[in-house]
Amino acid sequence: MSIVQPTRELKKEPADISVSLRQFMSLVGVVSESDIKRAIDVGVENPHILGRMLLLAGVIDESTLKSALRCYSLIREGILDTEQAFIAFNYSQQSSISVDDALQELGVVSGG
Repeated sequence: MSIVQPTRELKKEPADISVSLRQFMSLVGVVSESDIKRAIDVGVENPHILGRMLLLAGVIDESTLKSALRCYSLIREGILDTEQAFIAFNYSQQSSISVDDALQELGVVSGG
């Protein structure tokens, strides 16, 4: 019997994992359930984290996320109001173009 055989027997395939990171961290006492809830609450207030969560859940695709984040950024910078961003977002999605290109086509901003 070689040394390699017992090692193979001890290794588990990833499919055998029966505990999530959330459960494991709670089990070892690193975090509590209230810590997890607080982290989720904070996460959904961060546009990038929320966007990634929606992307990972399959709710939106990468293009939609990029367009939404770009519009959100333009609102926060005071470049667009919410209505302008809404129109630019929808136009960009329907035309399969970037938000910046949509804004140029709509005449909201000039190129350059």
